[in-house]
Amino acid sequence: MARYPLDQQECSFKLHGYSGLCFPLLPGKNANSPGPVTTDMTAIVSQFELTGLRVHSSIQQMDETETACHLVTGKCTYNADHCPDMRGCSQGNECAECKSYFGSCQYDTNECKKLNSSGLSEISTLDVRLQFSRRLQSHVLQTFLPTTSVVCTSWLGTWLHPREVNARVGLGISTLLSLIIKSSNGRNPQTNLVRAYDVWMIGCLVMVMFTLLETVLANYIFSGGKLAGCSRLRSTRVEPAPRQSTAWAGEEEDEQHSAEKAANRVDFFARIVFPVVFVAFLIGYFSYYA
Repeated sequence: MARYPLDQQECSFKLHGYSGLCFPLLPGKNANSPGPVTTDMTAIVSQFELTGLRVHSSIQQMDETETACHLVTGKCTYNADHCPDMRGCSQGNECAECKSYFGSCQYDTNECKKLNSSGLSEISTLDVRLQFSRRLQSHVLQTFLPTTSVVCTSWLGTWLHPREVNARVGLGISTLLSLIIKSSNGRNPQTNLVRAYDVWMIGCLVMVMFTLLETVLANYIFSGGKLAGCSRLRSTRVEPAPRQSTAWAGEEEDEQHSAEKAANRVDFFARIVFPVVFVAFLIGYFSYYA
């Protein structure tokens, strides 16, 4: 489950034959003839799709004094996405093909001599491994697209003016809470491993947190790097009664204008950096887990 929901699973089982019983698999004569293992693809109802099959038949002495003799080794690839849509079909060539589906197989056979005349001390083994891949349609619609849209929505705060701090903080907190609620969904399978699902949610949460931190930085620069209490004290400053100098007001306006330009510059770079970082995260995530 470490790669959930991009995981692939393998289901295997073994059959053992004793007292001369063996499993001589008979591969198809050509690529269009049925193989020794067929599957009714119309009866599969699962969140996984069957993607491959491996079979292995061998004979070995029970005391394992000699190496096993491999009778048949086969590998099949399945590509029958249309077959589950034909559930309940009863006639037609396509229906018959899906009901006895054997994929595209390659077999290697070997002639094994009897290890002894009676075969009582021999054990034959048939190993069948079914390979499954999780269907991603529901996870794309319920996990990847919603969380990606939430992250992109959080970037809208960088297009608001730095003085609109209430709107920007409200937008950031709303998107952050949406991701927290989504990540705490208990319907996903639980495990002690760090799943691909957890890495995805953590990456989205970090992106939204960066947006909130950028809002704090832009507002701090816009306010001139002063705390709210200090600005309040300066606003209540009592000037001399005689003639108020206009130079102080001009300097204040120039300082405010330069602070606003610096805050807008931070927002401009954030509009570029955040999407680039998120795209890099997407490429690294799907390259590693897919």
